[in-house]
Amino acid sequence: MHDSTIQLLECKSAKSDYLPKSDWLKKHNQANVISVCSLQKNYHSKRWNPLSIKAMLSGKLVYETDNSVYTVSRGKSLLLNADRDYFVYVPQSQKDFDTEIVSVTINFSPSFCNEVADSFSNPLERERAVPFNFEFLENTHSYNVVIDRYLNKILPLTNAFKHDKEVINYFLHDLLTEMLQTQKGLSSSIQKFEAIKSTTRLELYKRLHLVKDYIDSCYANELSLKNLADLAALNPYYLLRLFKQYFKATPHQYITQRRIKEAKVLLSRSYGVSEVCRKVGFEDIASFSKLFKRYTGVPPSEYAKEGLAA
Repeated sequence: MHDSTIQLLECKSAKSDYLPKSDWLKKHNQANVISVCSLQKNYHSKRWNPLSIKAMLSGKLVYETDNSVYTVSRGKSLLLNADRDYFVYVPQSQKDFDTEIVSVTINFSPSFCNEVADSFSNPLERERAVPFNFEFLENTHSYNVVIDRYLNKILPLTNAFKHDKEVINYFLHDLLTEMLQTQKGLSSSIQKFEAIKSTTRLELYKRLHLVKDYIDSCYANELSLKNLADLAALNPYYLLRLFKQYFKATPHQYITQRRIKEAKVLLSRSYGVSEVCRKVGFEDIASFSKLFKRYTGVPPSEYAKEGLAA
């Protein structure tokens, strides 16, 4: 069924050299490439990729594209469209932990994407068909369930990679097919936006998730409504209303929720209250303690002590 080849790369690295598109395609010769990398805490690199999935077996990585920042962790994958340059590095919050950093990337070759596209069209009408659009929504929320399910099928097969290449490619075909179906199914979420044109609703969906992903990655920084509105290229109060309508929380409330969530993790690892306060982005212990108690029911000083983090 599949003419595409597949390659498995296993690596340990602190930094890898930039490989431009022409060199990538020459090196991998139109193969699907699965890479499993154990990374050092000082890992950082500039990369180019075809259509790809970024996932983690353990630890966290940050991906910076030309218009956003994404934090990827276990169970929270990122899908990047083809022809993307990006920077990837280990965040400071990860460097504080002893957790091993192991990433998984699935790169889909252009020829393989064409094979999947062909499966969606009638072979008798293929010459007249409109070129297939593989432009996915880039975020860390939309495809996690599908990606996790297939990673659980594919990764065990890499132990006997030579014998299971064809099976893995079948799974990759099904994975890409299901992601396309998931993309189509997102239309119900996109329809929630109050806009006349479907293209406008799609653009609003992209911009809202752009803001949400940015908050997830940069919650410890000083984030104002204006900063976020500038990122989304929207009026600040329009963003405020839209964000609350869609995510059931204002941007400020969501930033606080992310900070409290991370504070709970740090407290469970025996960090002191003042250090946790600083690491998650609060200006003073008093406001941090007040908000922490409001969200959890107990002050941070009592949270880890009472074993509530377990």
